[in-house]
Amino acid sequence: MPWYNGRTIVLVMGGETLDPVTHALAGLTVASLSGAELSFTSPAYLASLLGSLAPDLDILLQFRGHLTYLKYHRGPSHALPGLVLSALAVTFLLRPYFPEVASTSMFFWGFAGTLTHTLLDILNSYGAKPFWPLSNRNVTANLLTIFDPVLALGLTTFLFGQARRSLSYISLVLVVVYLAGRWLMLRRVQGFLQHKFSEEVKRVAVLPSMLSIWNWAFLVETAVGYVVGDIPSFAPTLHVRRWLPKPSSTQLIGRALTTKLGQLFTDFTPLFYISCQEEDDHSIVKFVDLRYFVRDDFLHSATLVFDEDQRPLEGLFHPYNPERKIKVAV
Repeated sequence: MPWYNGRTIVLVMGGETLDPVTHALAGLTVASLSGAELSFTSPAYLASLLGSLAPDLDILLQFRGHLTYLKYHRGPSHALPGLVLSALAVTFLLRPYFPEVASTSMFFWGFAGTLTHTLLDILNSYGAKPFWPLSNRNVTANLLTIFDPVLALGLTTFLFGQARRSLSYISLVLVVVYLAGRWLMLRRVQGFLQHKFSEEVKRVAVLPSMLSIWNWAFLVETAVGYVVGDIPSFAPTLHVRRWLPKPSSTQLIGRALTTKLGQLFTDFTPLFYISCQEEDDHSIVKFVDLRYFVRDDFLHSATLVFDEDQRPLEGLFHPYNPERKIKVAV
């Protein structure tokens, strides 16, 4: 089926990585709970800062190709085992410079920093897999864009306003209120879409727009297809970007899902669409990752070619660009 849910339904049209500035600010914010003054020579601040950035070192997987990186990004390094290993690495790195500080204390603040990283990524639309290896389920709250200036400003005010405790506490309260407000806006947009499509709607997914904190991306499933577009928070008017009809060739789709490329793509993205095209002596099945819509097209896709007997001949993965072709065993 085109809307496939083997593990979880998460629509993502935002970015893949929350910006490192916000991650760093969150790490420094949690370190302020130590009671120490903000200083980059403080072991608590250093450990938490490094911990808050460490999980995204999975970017090194790019050396093994885009496919490997996209498959494992925000996976093991963002789960509890990865967070513990990151905190241990931070402790090992800083221990020689702070011999007077207990290793347990260094580990604690490093681990606190890694936790802020995963929690922020869950608030982002891409999500994370915090329960790996017990579960490969992606968890997301769909609240934050790639860079949220309001959140960044609130964390910055908290950090540099510690000389005036009241200012710090007010800024922290405002961050919480802002996140709650975004959740209410998301629910409002969901309700509007449910009412707009009324009896036609089977499912609605809403998430932050890629560039604007005041807009939302959406996907609506109806009986005959899928509507993809965006909508503002305060004056709900639909901007439809794509209408995707449901395919009828379910047998070929089922065959495509059992191939290695099909299984790889369904592991890679929790939400995808499949279309079929019949030719004279072969068939083409196209997988499209519905999570990212950039420059008037979806960001990631894959192509499977079958012969007339429905045997797979060729599999291609197209990360970031339809013209980029990575051969995958079928």
